[in-house]
Amino acid sequence: KFIPSIMVILRAVKNIAETAIQLRHYPDVHAFFVYELLDEPYFGKDNPESYYGLVKITKDDKNHWVPSDKKTAFTAFQKIIESDSRP
Repeated sequence: KFIPSIMVILRAVKNIAETAIQLRHYPDVHAFFVYELLDEPYFGKDNPESYYGLVKITKDDKNHWVPSDKKTAFTAFQKIIESDSRP
């Protein structure tokens, strides 16, 4: 089973947060997106792509995929977005 280390996760969060902050210096940039919002566990436990999301998903009682836990990266982006300050 592939499970990203906490160092890999923290490095990714830091890099994306720094990019978001840098983009604030460009007034013509109004938005950016991060690939990708949701994990994709249906790719299998050994596939790294299963863990790339900002939000985990799980199956509900009807066997449908639904959002569950927000990851650390989600919270980091939320703080950046909420600060919404441009130089």
